[in-house]
Amino acid sequence: MPIFHPKGKPILRWSRLLHFLEAALAVSIGGAIWGYEGIAWVSFAVIVLGFLWELSNRWTKGWHKFADYLDFSAFVLGAILTGVLWIISR
Repeated sequence: MPIFHPKGKPILRWSRLLHFLEAALAVSIGGAIWGYEGIAWVSFAVIVLGFLWELSNRWTKGWHKFADYLDFSAFVLGAILTGVLWIISR
């Protein structure tokens, strides 16, 4: 049985927006507290924890019993986009 499986349509979902915003908030807080180094470490942590969160869906039997790449991508995009925007704004 595969671990990753798509949720299907629609691609834009409230849960993916939530994943994006969680990552963006965490990176923003990391930048506010620890500066440039903070955005690097918090971005790394968000991406790793986002991946583990998606993997955990396989065993926790939540709403979707598979990991979803697009949900994981929302974590990654939130972390990267926020980090880059934080750097540009300085």
